[in-house]
Amino acid sequence: MTGSLDETSITVGRAIGTTGRFGYEYDFGDGWDHDVTVGATWRSPIGLKLGVCLDGANACPPEDCGGTGGYADLLRVLADPSDDDHEHMLEWAGGPFDPSAFDVALANARLQTVR
Repeated sequence: MTGSLDETSITVGRAIGTTGRFGYEYDFGDGWDHDVTVGATWRSPIGLKLGVCLDGANACPPEDCGGTGGYADLLRVLADPSDDDHEHMLEWAGGPFDPSAFDVALANARLQTVR
């Protein structure tokens, strides 16, 4: 499929189509562009109805952090306790933030909300 699609009216399976790839823009204001490649799909013999994450890497950036540039700035400030903005950004991020953390159980819980 090409062009823009309304995510409220299409399934992930239909977005993938036969190519196994699609682009997804998350947060138009910050411009998080994702190129998604699906390695494999199959029907589960146990009747799973939703996608399942088997593995992953890195934490999701906090909401509204300003796109890739803002996220890079956030990581720089959080890594430097002597930075004047460190305490403010630490509080804004909700406490300590590990950019390399990944929780497959949390990813799967979030996938349960995707149709």
